[in-house]
Amino acid sequence: MTEAALILLFPFVPLFAAVAALALHSLVRRDISIAALRGSAAAQTAVGLALIVRFLGVAGEVRRPISLWNYAIEFAFDSSRTPFLMAYLCPLLFSLSRLRQLTSPSLRLAMLFYLGGCSGLLVTGDVFNFFVFYELMIMAAYVLVAARGRFYASVKYMLLGAISSCFLLAGIIAFYATGADLGIPFAPEFYARPVAHQAWVYTLFATAFFIKSAFFPVHSWVATCHAASVPMISAFLGSYTVFTGIYGLYQRVLRPAAVTGFVPIFDWLETLALLTMLVPSAAVFLEKDFKRCIAGSTVVTMGFVGLLLARGYPKAATFYVALHAVYKSLLFHLTDDLVIAGGIVQGRGRTLAALAVAAWMASGFFPAVIWFLKYDLIEAHAGLRAAALISSAFVAGGFLKFRYARHDAAPRTALPVAGLMALFMVAASFPWYRPVAAWKVMLELSTLATIVWLAERWRRQEGGWRWTWEGRLFPNLNVELLMPLLLFVSGLAFVVARRL
Repeated sequence: MTEAALILLFPFVPLFAAVAALALHSLVRRDISIAALRGSAAAQTAVGLALIVRFLGVAGEVRRPISLWNYAIEFAFDSSRTPFLMAYLCPLLFSLSRLRQLTSPSLRLAMLFYLGGCSGLLVTGDVFNFFVFYELMIMAAYVLVAARGRFYASVKYMLLGAISSCFLLAGIIAFYATGADLGIPFAPEFYARPVAHQAWVYTLFATAFFIKSAFFPVHSWVATCHAASVPMISAFLGSYTVFTGIYGLYQRVLRPAAVTGFVPIFDWLETLALLTMLVPSAAVFLEKDFKRCIAGSTVVTMGFVGLLLARGYPKAATFYVALHAVYKSLLFHLTDDLVIAGGIVQGRGRTLAALAVAAWMASGFFPAVIWFLKYDLIEAHAGLRAAALISSAFVAGGFLKFRYARHDAAPRTALPVAGLMALFMVAASFPWYRPVAAWKVMLELSTLATIVWLAERWRRQEGGWRWTWEGRLFPNLNVELLMPLLLFVSGLAFVVARRL
């Protein structure tokens, strides 16, 4: 099968499966949603792996219109999208044995439409259809988040999603006003426009993608929404969906901004990324709910990825996204195999070992593979090293404040842990390995050892973990809904300050 055929087939697999399931249910009242979902996931995995093999390390883009009409929708793919495809396939692979978590045909159909939106984002060839596929993905996600009846989380997700979509649509309108078509990469007509017009497009697009990626100060929704659903859905949301904002930011803002030399957008991103590393990591440190800790650590990862992109390390940043999908999917799925109550996490020995490996990778201390990805970044400036150490320490402390105990009556895990983790660790660590000064290694390891020692002492105190905060960063939803506007204003301030 040719590359163009694979690109065309990839997003339609789950959509065809959804149509087939709906047709059979309507005509003969037969529910094949489980079979359709399982077959779709297996077929998409095969097509996705074929795309990775075909495009890994290959320069150039392949485009394929879906018809011969002059205005037909075009799908496209190139090697820069490969890490995001990996980030999609990881939770998809983990979910194959967990599809029964979706307990009704309607939820399974919503999942098929969700997968159609997810995969369409990866192969869309223009900005408008990015919006269409994103809306398909996120509307299905609203339903899936509410699968356990936690409607506040779904409504909160919906409101912030609507705000980000407004900014994205405004950016599309401003972009279309340049006279350029909506294809990717951006057309010459856009680059010929005045800098002020380009600045509006960049700022509107970036604001939309920062909200979708939960950058500070619009980050508090992740813990609420990602922790509300079943582990399979949480794994997709935390491993892939939230990173589609990073994907859009990289493809639709940072790459054209680099071409035009528009520096303010990179300064804005670096500032937000540092705040996204530090503030949410402190929230993880204080959080009492185990699943919310996992969700909160995703936001800290977003800060690291944003900082890598702002500092000019796109290869490390995008591979970070792919690697994060492995351990975050593992962490969320393992919560289904644990007994968690009163600050005590209980599980079988193999489950706890997998949990320890995933949590160690999430905190990012040496010698985790993540450490090698961010090595060049933390070597660039002492302040960046300090920010990385502080945020990593908070995340590690967040996981270590719980007490872990072996419990044979806990659910038995069936996750393919060891082979998958080892494969990614070997593949990821070698290309980014650098000789490291001994004092730097000792600094990180001693920091981690100190956290372990302090967590153990505090945990033994009467009443358990006492360094918790009963309040919230934002007192109500109205204040949280104000944050996107403040985010947009901060972007305008960066643009004006750098252009005066």
